[in-house]
Amino acid sequence: MFSLTHSLVIDYYLQSLLGVADSFFIARLGLLSINAVGVTNIYSLTYLGVFTAVSTAISVYVSRAIGATNLEQGRSAIWHGFVVAFIIGVLISIGSVIFAVPLLHIMGAYGELQVTALPYFCIVLGISPLIALFTAQSAAFRATGDTRTPLKVGLEMNVIHIIFDYILIFGIGFIPGFGLAGAAWAMVLARLYASLRLWWKSRKVEAISLLKQDLRIQVSFLANMMKFAIPVAFERLSMRLGQVVYFGLIVRMGVETYAAHNIAGTLTVFASTVGSGFAIAASVTIGQAIGSKNDSAVQSYRRWSYIQSAVSMTVITALLCIFSPWIWLNVYR
Repeated sequence: MFSLTHSLVIDYYLQSLLGVADSFFIARLGLLSINAVGVTNIYSLTYLGVFTAVSTAISVYVSRAIGATNLEQGRSAIWHGFVVAFIIGVLISIGSVIFAVPLLHIMGAYGELQVTALPYFCIVLGISPLIALFTAQSAAFRATGDTRTPLKVGLEMNVIHIIFDYILIFGIGFIPGFGLAGAAWAMVLARLYASLRLWWKSRKVEAISLLKQDLRIQVSFLANMMKFAIPVAFERLSMRLGQVVYFGLIVRMGVETYAAHNIAGTLTVFASTVGSGFAIAASVTIGQAIGSKNDSAVQSYRRWSYIQSAVSMTVITALLCIFSPWIWLNVYR
């Protein structure tokens, strides 16, 4: 389980690093730009929690099918998971763009901050379907026990994002810099690359390579998957909505206070992500154990997921506390 979680956590770190990279480069543009990225990132993390819930459903169904050596059912679960993820992504994307101003107001982003954040907010959250599909595709690979492929693609995505971030924010040669808008489009290009790359790699894996006959909607299967995914999605959403209100209160304290909070919040993601990684790893391993009817393994995976997640999160939180002054002095100043 630990080896699976290790790859999962690094993969989630790589996704989170997209926002960290934006914050790092945007810091050169001033506190207002940092806050514009911050008010967007809190919604991005909220939506990522919802997409992770859908990916958990995919992991559970696919891992059970693989445990029972039923590859056809596994591919059907992947297809239905993709459909659910894409629909949710489209709905979130449309809602974020249409209600961008009210959502920013909830975060306390008025006046100059609203004007600065609005283009970045609409572009970054407008690509929610890409994020949803990437998360779902990663889940399909992990359900087969392959954690290396999503990890490699996530690393490639971050490298591409950093390169485009620098070029599109500051400009290079004959290419002009676009500031905050450039950071948003760098995110779009990196996400698009990652989704297409994972799709191409999936064509070489029998267990997750969708065939023409797999692309059929089974209403009962879709309903069962949604019945599993929706409660988990609402759980993640409720956890994050409290943070949205909390962050909105901090915005009202001033630009400098919120900028400091954004930097601290970005760092704490590295601890909370560990818990999410163990949650997904437990879902995959327990799902495979259930599929193979190994009850003793189910109990063992559940127990060790609790212990390992608690120890790992405690250690990482302690390290962040110890090294936070160095991070502040050497990265953000």
